[in-house]
Amino acid sequence: MTSWSLTLPFNPMATPRPDFTVRNGGVITYYKTEYSAYLSAIQSYITNQGMYNDDLEKVVNSKYGVVASIVFYLGVPASVKNVTKLTYTSKPDIDNLVKALLDGIFNTLKVKDSRVVGIKAVKLKTMSNPRTEVTLTGLNDLADEKPDKVTSQVDQVLAPTSSAPRWEAILPFAPVSTPRPAITFTKIGTDKAGKPNYKKHTYNSTKYEKYLGNIKEYLQSNQLYNKKLEQVTQAEYGVMAKVNFFCKVPSNQKILRKLLKTTAPDIDNLLKAVLDGIFNKLSADDSRVIGVQALKFNEISEPRTEISFTGLTRLPDGQ
Repeated sequence: MTSWSLTLPFNPMATPRPDFTVRNGGVITYYKTEYSAYLSAIQSYITNQGMYNDDLEKVVNSKYGVVASIVFYLGVPASVKNVTKLTYTSKPDIDNLVKALLDGIFNTLKVKDSRVVGIKAVKLKTMSNPRTEVTLTGLNDLADEKPDKVTSQVDQVLAPTSSAPRWEAILPFAPVSTPRPAITFTKIGTDKAGKPNYKKHTYNSTKYEKYLGNIKEYLQSNQLYNKKLEQVTQAEYGVMAKVNFFCKVPSNQKILRKLLKTTAPDIDNLLKAVLDGIFNKLSADDSRVIGVQALKFNEISEPRTEISFTGLTRLPDGQ
C-alpha cells in the first residue's frame, strides 16, 4: 500500500454553511472569504512543499480507494492558560473539519474525494501548535476481503477502555448524504436607493428530511433513544464513533464488483447526515464526537448503516 503524509502548520477550519445572494434575479451560492482563504492556504502549502507529487497521484488513484488518517490539533482561545482535557468536545464538528480538509487537498486534483472510502480522525486541543496531521493510504489489495476483515485493518484512532460505556445500532435502510441546503427568496420591499430587499428561506430536500425522519422513527420505535445513549454522549472526554455505511448499488448490478465504494456520495457527507439524524433529538450536541472511524461499502441486498458510539470516560494511557 502506498501512503502520502503531510502536516499543515495552521489552525484547522470546518466547512461552514454556504451563503447566498440574489443577483440579476438568480441565486448565487458562495463561501465567505475566511473559508476560501483556508482552502487556498492548504493548496498553496502543498504546492510550496512539492507535495502534489507522484506519491499523491498513486494514492488517490489506488484501485480500492483511499483511507484518510487525520489528527486535528485545534488551538484554544488566548484566555485559556492550561489545557486540562486533551479532547476537543465543542464546535467545530469533526465531519465538517474532515470535509474542509479533503476539499482543500482534492480541489486541484483530477479525481474526486469520493474516492476516500475510509476515515480515521480525531480532534484534540493544543496550546501552542495548531495543525493538521494527515496521511492518505491507497488500498490496492482488498479484492477478496469481506467487510469485517477490511474493518479490522482500519485501527481505531482512540482505543476505548473495556469499561467505557457503549451504544450501537443498525439502521436498516440506505444511507443518505447531507446535501447543500436549497434556498428561496421572498421580496420584502426596497431600500432607500430602490434596491430590492429579500428574506432568505433555506430548506433541505424531501429525500434528506425523510432520511432524518427515518432515523428518528427507527431509534424511537426500537427504544434506542435510551439511558445508555445519553450516558455515552455525555461522557467526560467525548464520543468515539465507529460507522460502516453499506450503500446500495444500482438495481441493474446483480454481482458485487467492488467491495469498497469509491464513488459518490462522499463519506464526510454520509457521516454528517447520520450524526445529524441521531443527535437532533438529544440534549448533547454532535460536536461531542471527538473521533470517528468510518468506512463506506457497496451492498446489493441489505443497504444499511452500522454505528456504535463509545463514551470516553478517560483517555488511554499515554494520551
